[in-house]
Amino acid sequence: MNLIDNIKNVINDRGLKKSVIAQKAGISAVTLSHILNEKRPITMKAFVAICGAIDISPDEVLKYKIKTG
Repeated sequence: MNLIDNIKNVINDRGLKKSVIAQKAGISAVTLSHILNEKRPITMKAFVAICGAIDISPDEVLKYKIKTG
């Protein structure tokens, strides 16, 4: 798994809406979509903002495991 996969897994596991995440992170929905689809590299600033928007620390994202069951 890579960083983007971990972010997507957090979003999916928590049932979060990407439009709300983008707004909270201060980035456009298109930019978030491009980051999540790996069409645009994620900057450290965007990574930290997205982590804040999904209420998880960057360290937790790096170590995130898919919830089973």
